[in-house]
Amino acid sequence: QDLFHGMCHPVDLVGVEGCRSERGENGSLKLPLGALFSGQHREAVVRVRIHDATVTSSRALASVRLHFDDPSDGDVPRIQEVVARAGFSDDQSAVASSENAKAKAIMAVLDASKLELGASQSAGAGQFAAADHQLAEAQTALEARAKKTTDESERTRLVAVARKVAHARADVQAAPTAAPTAQRNLTLELNAAGMKAQGF
Repeated sequence: QDLFHGMCHPVDLVGVEGCRSERGENGSLKLPLGALFSGQHREAVVRVRIHDATVTSSRALASVRLHFDDPSDGDVPRIQEVVARAGFSDDQSAVASSENAKAKAIMAVLDASKLELGASQSAGAGQFAAADHQLAEAQTALEARAKKTTDESERTRLVAVARKVAHARADVQAAPTAAPTAQRNLTLELNAAGMKAQGF
């Protein structure tokens, strides 16, 4: 299954976070999703650049097309399409009230994953205090986002990720007196956690 984000002028698709992607024709992006089964879902953040900043209530950003083989109909190739839209406002309170909890949670997890990858590099260099600081920043941001969200499922998700980061911090704090093998394992675990959160 492949998810295509087709460019709608004058919008540029800058890139994707949380999933592998490939560049297609005319600035489009292709997200190879692999095999998906009932109940599974994949998440990604697509960054866009809008050239026309005119405030409007709604604007098409991209045509999102899912290419798949339909197992219920002899694996015949099919395409499903929706148009991704965005609303615009110069009213800060209106923007805040229309906040997308799921999108904010995804970004919080992705930002935390970058800090985890940084912590992995710091720990690998023996800079455990720096690694702890990076993980503390990730934990604080996740907990803050969890408190702000009004979506209970997203709050649960953010709290769970924050707890994993807290456990990693405990391991980092104990690392200076740990055996070299344990220190190497910690570095690998931090890297694996960061890569997994980014969709790899």
